[in-house]
Amino acid sequence: MQQQPQRPYNTVQTEPYLDAPGLTPVQDTAGESTDGMQRPGRPKVSPRWVERQVTDSSQQPQMLLNANAETLIDVRKLNFFYGSKQALFEVSLPILKNQVTALIGPSGCGKSTFLRTLDRMNDLIPGTRTQGEAIMGGRNIYDKAVDVVELRQMIGMVFQRPNPFPKSIFENVAYGLRIQGKTKGLAEAVERSLIEAALWDEVKDRLNTSALGLSGGQQQRLCIARALAVRPQVLLMDEPCSALDPIATLKIEELITALAKEYTIVIVTHNMQQAARVSQYTGFFLSGRLIEFGPTVEIFEHPGKKETEDYISGRFG
Repeated sequence: MQQQPQRPYNTVQTEPYLDAPGLTPVQDTAGESTDGMQRPGRPKVSPRWVERQVTDSSQQPQMLLNANAETLIDVRKLNFFYGSKQALFEVSLPILKNQVTALIGPSGCGKSTFLRTLDRMNDLIPGTRTQGEAIMGGRNIYDKAVDVVELRQMIGMVFQRPNPFPKSIFENVAYGLRIQGKTKGLAEAVERSLIEAALWDEVKDRLNTSALGLSGGQQQRLCIARALAVRPQVLLMDEPCSALDPIATLKIEELITALAKEYTIVIVTHNMQQAARVSQYTGFFLSGRLIEFGPTVEIFEHPGKKETEDYISGRFG
């Protein structure tokens, strides 16, 4: 077979915000197969060339990897069903404390379904059922005796599209605290959460104005602040940047890196470059099964499964 000519990286159709300020577009080729032949499709993703330019190398995701991180949630042989249709098959993986875990895979592979099992959001869908265990603090969070409201205080969720309430910025952030009956120290808690979400400086002079007047990126950071206000241990993010522009995406990614110092984060993303930029660990899902899990650098540079290599190099998905 005649070898395809190499082409510059910037001619490959990839996510548009790779050319955003602070990211490094470099010369690369379409995915290379094990036989050395060039294939059309996405470039093979390597954290070495998609990582954000930062002056402090300790902020690069691979530098923040903790190989000895404590397992905060231990998922064991998880099976999930929508009625008679099985969506997840024997999924087992650890969610590691103060690490960012990215879940990747083609549409419909089960990664978002898995994410929603962790705070039992799927319980709201009639006819669903869960088998297996997810051990957190010595308890199986799938046990029917677990208080779901209490669980969702420990495991917060940020959705694909920003969903601020039609209330003021202040009341959006304070909402969860009011539900818990906490009325003392609200102003301090709101300020702290907005600072953590990197939004305080932008809204501190208009806290009583409607949250619906914020930009899309600001609304998403507000939703993150709202989730942080109740002091969760884990923050789940279901494609949090998919509806945002490149600059807003950049801010969310920087925020994820900063938050991992205090929180455990699990993010679903269709963007492999984003997974490489922000995560320390990556799980690859395909057809409802976890095909491979490990340190992000290993998954992207030295995948152990052929399916993982094929997906990362753009041969399908």
